[in-house]
Amino acid sequence: MGSMRPAVIVFAATVLIAMLPAAPIEASTGMPPEAKAVVSFARAQIGKPYKSLASGPSSYDCVGLTWRSFRVHELAATYIGGRRTPSGYYSWFANRGQITRNPKPGDLVVWGKPPSHVGIYTGTKNGHPMAVSALVSGVKEHRVHGLTTAFRAYLRVAFNGRP
Repeated sequence: MGSMRPAVIVFAATVLIAMLPAAPIEASTGMPPEAKAVVSFARAQIGKPYKSLASGPSSYDCVGLTWRSFRVHELAATYIGGRRTPSGYYSWFANRGQITRNPKPGDLVVWGKPPSHVGIYTGTKNGHPMAVSALVSGVKEHRVHGLTTAFRAYLRVAFNGRP
């Protein structure tokens, strides 16, 4: 009986490890605290329904989710220029030279030409860039290139002046 004890412990440890939540999508090392707060808030809204012109707390459209994710931490005016349309966000960032090919968590993502959808870049998962946005099917975390509307650009949010 005593010889089975190590096997039971190994089995129990294996089961417990398997039950741990999946690793975060992207390591947060070096991520500014403001970016962590924005991404965390956006992810906490996953599963909430879509409603046109809604900005929470129980339902969202794409602009409402993006704006509220920054506003709840008093970051909207400073970092994203307030509440804007997807096209308005694109123009605001483009006029500041803040379009990037190398997104970081907390940056905005816009889709469509002209821009018609906006979300928040959250990192990579299995090599795929990911974002949280309010879709007609509700708030979801999804692949940046997984929407029917074509990807347009990443908009660099200059948290603490990050390049």
